[in-house]
Amino acid sequence: MKNMQYLSKTLFSSTLAGFLALGGALKAEVIQQAPSKNLKAEFAIKIESDGTKVIHDEDGSLIEIKPDGNKLIKKTDGTSVHIKPDGTKIVHDADGSSIEIKLDGAKFIKKPDGSSIQIKPDGEKIIQNPDGSVIQIDATGAKTIKKSGNE
Repeated sequence: MKNMQYLSKTLFSSTLAGFLALGGALKAEVIQQAPSKNLKAEFAIKIESDGTKVIHDEDGSLIEIKPDGNKLIKKTDGTSVHIKPDGTKIVHDADGSSIEIKLDGAKFIKKPDGSSIQIKPDGEKIIQNPDGSVIQIDATGAKTIKKSGNE
């Protein structure tokens, strides 16, 4: 197990925090299943040649931390989370829906049926339906409905 490091979750509050606390100093060439002797929970860390840090968690999740600051978390249920360097989070569910969350609180939700919901930081909501109709709800709760092709 040349250049391999395994870290117990009991030593760190979380996989990512534990890895970052080590300053990315771990080097690994291959990922193998961590030995389970005397450890309750384990994960493996690999640093790719391009500097990407890859963490295999015990629950099957995969976390990639790119040198440019992008982070990608892939869960075994098909959900993935992309965290951009600016803090924006994009969550993709296995059903095809996604939600983008900005640091200012703005959200953009896309559904598999083609509908979308935009929620602005002030609370205003804009709902676009697959038929082209748009429902706008301002921060006070006042609602405006625009039919497809009409105002």
